[in-house]
Amino acid sequence: VGFEEAAELYGGKIIGGDLNSGDQIIADVICLGEAERTVSRFGARPGDVVAVTGRFGAQAAGLHALLHGNRGEEVAEKAIEKFERPVARVEEALALMELGAVTSSVDSSDGLAESLYLLSDFSGVGFVIDQPPVSEIASEYSKRYAIDLFDLVFYGGEEYELVVTVRADMFEEAARAVQRAGGELIPIGRAVEEAGIKVIWGGAERRLERKGYQHFRS
Repeated sequence: VGFEEAAELYGGKIIGGDLNSGDQIIADVICLGEAERTVSRFGARPGDVVAVTGRFGAQAAGLHALLHGNRGEEVAEKAIEKFERPVARVEEALALMELGAVTSSVDSSDGLAESLYLLSDFSGVGFVIDQPPVSEIASEYSKRYAIDLFDLVFYGGEEYELVVTVRADMFEEAARAVQRAGGELIPIGRAVEEAGIKVIWGGAERRLERKGYQHFRS
């Protein structure tokens, strides 16, 4: 989404710019905002439902398509469009905030695996992911170009979906609130006492590695 489109979509304003000269085009962006209340990465408890606001892997497929010149085919173009035009889940987040059902939250820009590990580390719980949120575009792309679908879903990033833990007794109410806001709240697993993150994938259990973008690490 272009700056002007994004500002209009989310109700923001573009108030200045950092102008200079050079041999390369560089986008230097600072966003400022305020919130009456926030939900931190702390607070998940065993028994909470792990949920997301979208399905994963299409953005990673889109980046792969751009880097490898896979243009022209319908599935590649769909993946590229998902990568180039992300949508932040602002209305969905506000709906969840008003309800008070979310116990911890993070966005998925650094990859689903890293997002889950952040919530796990800060809250001191583990997760069992038994319903991986696989994008149909990612699934189709992985078959067409022989790319590991698990990697696309968990280690790609740039989705900008919400990754949250929700009180189990309030999940249905939370899902309805998000639906009224125009989105979808998808349950993907549960929080458990045992440390670590396990994924049920293709009928087998896999331990999720910590891979994805990590700030301040080379």
